[in-house]
Amino acid sequence: AALAAGVEKKKGDTAKALLMCAACLAACGCATGYCYWKYGPLFFVGGRSKMLSLSAVEWQELLKRRRVCFVGGHHRSGTTAIWRALATHPRVAWFGEQRESGLDFSEGAFAQDVYPRFGVGLELNVQTLMGANKGGLGKYALEMPASELVWTEDRANSDVQARLLNSFGFYWDRRPPGVEGASVLLEKSPPNVVIARFLQAVVDYSDSTPRRATEAETRLADDDFFDLSAALKPADSRAAFVFVTRHPLAVSLSLYDFGAKHGLPELVAHWVALETYARANSARLAHVRRVKLEDFAANPVETLLDLWAFLGQTPDRDLALAAAAAVRPDPNRHHVDKYCDKLLTQPRAQRQHAAVVDAFERDVAQFGYLISDFCDDHPAFAPRDSPLPDHSDEHRDSDEL
Repeated sequence: AALAAGVEKKKGDTAKALLMCAACLAACGCATGYCYWKYGPLFFVGGRSKMLSLSAVEWQELLKRRRVCFVGGHHRSGTTAIWRALATHPRVAWFGEQRESGLDFSEGAFAQDVYPRFGVGLELNVQTLMGANKGGLGKYALEMPASELVWTEDRANSDVQARLLNSFGFYWDRRPPGVEGASVLLEKSPPNVVIARFLQAVVDYSDSTPRRATEAETRLADDDFFDLSAALKPADSRAAFVFVTRHPLAVSLSLYDFGAKHGLPELVAHWVALETYARANSARLAHVRRVKLEDFAANPVETLLDLWAFLGQTPDRDLALAAAAAVRPDPNRHHVDKYCDKLLTQPRAQRQHAAVVDAFERDVAQFGYLISDFCDDHPAFAPRDSPLPDHSDEHRDSDEL
């Protein structure tokens, strides 16, 4: 009887082990299936296999007849919409959509190992959750010191040039027109706004490039990074930059919906910090355009034609009209309705809005926006010269940021 009981127990333990293995295999299968559905087959290809093998000299020769365009800006500001529209030109090589590239939002930052990602994409990492990692969506321009964020010309060299462009080149070359057939090589990553000087130097680097500042010299120069009066830009460059911006409340609310669980004041402060970095970098770039998402959405055809001309391409109105069909005409409407409805009914939301206006209105205004006008288009909102409804005697809970 004891022997029989032992045999039965062993069978039971074996069955449990098999069930656990089956459950693990099923979970792995589900995770693999999800990644394939979201990112496509390239997601499962090793990083070293996703690089071209051109030398720095070969890239320098290729870039004599091509321009590299870097799209950057705030996360959730419309960088993808403008990048996608620019890519409809037949002479522009790009990474393709997310399932074609296997990268989050087809961003070049995830395709390379040359420069840091500033915590973006690592928000759910255990170390980040425990506070060991800095940066991430809506935080990196505030949490990380300028010495870590500002990548300048001194970091560019032939090895870096070959490594970075071979990483990007793999994706540019996977679809027509490819590197050889393209006159513009297009890459998009929002943090390009803080590393733009470095990217420009990488594209323009050659053995005949005049001596760059030493690391010590650059560190001293970065003390005056935001002093625009001392800014010097090259006479020309093969690099061009399109910096995308959007109303700070729309960016902040979109980031919050996307998972950046910071307070509204912190998110607006991050918007101001990133705009400040972008402006300081722009003063040192040969070719840069700043595009408001609201302007692009209101007039996508003319904006796109202007950007193609800026990149040295023949504007094609028919292509621009086709690209414009995919552009939402009022990208901020959802956030305006949701946010301004609260302002009409919730005193805590009103107080928070007033505090954000007091703290940031002047800083935001220098970049062409006003926090106080965000609700001007809300159909039920009180006129600007009328006070908000007084709910001071009410006590309501609110889920404002």
